Amino acid sequence: MKKTTQCMGQVQPFLSLFLSLSHTHTHGHTDGSTERMGRWSPAIRRLQPQFTLIQAGLNKTPNTLFRLLKRASNKSRTNSKPLVSVPTKLLRESTVAWSKSTGRFLHNAISVSQAMIDATPTGDKYHYQKQCGLPISDYFSGVKMRWLIENVPAVRDALVKEDCLFGTIDTWLIWSLTKGKSYVTDVTNASRTMLMNVARLQWDKNMLKAFGIPEHALPQIKSSAEVYGHIVRLIYFAPLYPAPSCVNSEATGPLRGTAIASCLGDQQAALLGQLCLKKGMAKNTYGTGCFLLCNTGTKPTFSKNGLLTTVAFQLGPNASCMYALEGSVAVAGEGIKWLRDQLGFVKSAADVEALAKEVKDTDGVYFVPAFSGLLAPYWRGDARGTIVGLSHSSGRAHIARAMLEAVCFQTRELTEAMARDAGLTLTQLNVDGGMTANNLLMQMQADLLGVDVVRPDNAESTSWGAAIAAGIADGVGVWHLESIHEQRSTQRFESTVQDEERDDRYRQWRRAVSRSLGWIQSTSQRDQNKGPAEGKPDMTANGVYWGPLLLFLTMTGLTASAAQALH
Repeated sequence: MKKTTQCMGQVQPFLSLFLSLSHTHTHGHTDGSTERMGRWSPAIRRLQPQFTLIQAGLNKTPNTLFRLLKRASNKSRTNSKPLVSVPTKLLRESTVAWSKSTGRFLHNAISVSQAMIDATPTGDKYHYQKQCGLPISDYFSGVKMRWLIENVPAVRDALVKEDCLFGTIDTWLIWSLTKGKSYVTDVTNASRTMLMNVARLQWDKNMLKAFGIPEHALPQIKSSAEVYGHIVRLIYFAPLYPAPSCVNSEATGPLRGTAIASCLGDQQAALLGQLCLKKGMAKNTYGTGCFLLCNTGTKPTFSKNGLLTTVAFQLGPNASCMYALEGSVAVAGEGIKWLRDQLGFVKSAADVEALAKEVKDTDGVYFVPAFSGLLAPYWRGDARGTIVGLSHSSGRAHIARAMLEAVCFQTRELTEAMARDAGLTLTQLNVDGGMTANNLLMQMQADLLGVDVVRPDNAESTSWGAAIAAGIADGVGVWHLESIHEQRSTQRFESTVQDEERDDRYRQWRRAVSRSLGWIQSTSQRDQNKGPAEGKPDMTANGVYWGPLLLFLTMTGLTASAAQALH
């Protein structure tokens, strides 16, 4: 491991309040250049899933954001740097509907679920890939909007009256802070809905027709770096339906009139924060799962290997749009949590590194943590967790080390898929996220990839990315993209193994993955075992259950060609 410090010049100091809503926390902190002034992290409550959709309780979120904004206002009063922007980094696919006239939520926010791959048909799920860059899946916002229409009477009634507004969380937040004056989203969040044409960066009329969603219920699509509006109130106190009234809290002091100047999805913000500005540059975020994004340049690349085509960022309304390929791993930090909570191997997640260091290798043990199936590049909902290669000498340390290696092997699978799709050779991997504090994991990643792994000392890549976008926005202009300079201190992990050993271990990993597949019977297989169902239609396609998805597709009247492709 090598530590380097690269001085890249001076940044004009300013103060920006960074807001982040994730599945586990609401974050708020203030940044000036790369200096973090403070951080606050209250939690968002998650509700029980219905079908494959997890509902997030946002009724307390306005109060949470109110407290964050008040603290930021007090902080800015005691700081000499001007508060010039509020960049946001939001969870991307979570979806909410609210009333335009009252501001009340019409239902809980619909979040994501790892179970989503069970609802994805294995037929031509890429039927709309050239339009939206994504496979058909209830992971994405368009399907959740359709679910809300079909299942929530208040949403249907509001749509008829043209009083329903749909949006991802960024749209709702900006609308609330501007007191309804700005109903917008950015290209990165819009690209995760299945409703935006990924090449034209506009709502696709054919997709809207297929999903049965009127365009008047969707926000205007903007770039990732421009002034969307100014703070008028700290938040709209919009109690969860069916509360009769709402209360406004007008902004005062330094926050009032502050520009909301950037908006990005969380992973795209991290890509920008890692300064992956050129084609071929990639970052991997190691959290509960892993998200690997590779900048593919100014034209979208459509994957044939199970990756997603997404917008990386567009840094201004007249700037070129940069695209990325994205691959995700469902279980990374979640696997460490499983070792701690279910097996009792360690008392804290941080102890896993010391446990894994007790042995020099896994002694032939391979762990495939497919607890809810495998995501990219397999997209197999029938896979389940598998540990292979156990012997009398195998112990806790071998299994813990195999879990860490699994994260690295899955990352290699994603990089190889990206190389096949985009013809790009990875020269180094930029990393961030909580798991990157594990030095053993980072060294393993370098060894199993065969390229350098670069970890910044500043772990806040997402907030730094959002601040970059806000700082270059027209009307803010505290810096220009060409002259972004940062005091960048990094640690570099270099490979210590030979290609032959690396490839042999990877082949064994692939064998282990093959043994994890096919463990879950489909609904049709279970029905065959039980005998004919009494009056129930077969809701399977190619052996994968997709009842909720079939319901929405049937009721929206898909074209005959699309229906045939899905079947």
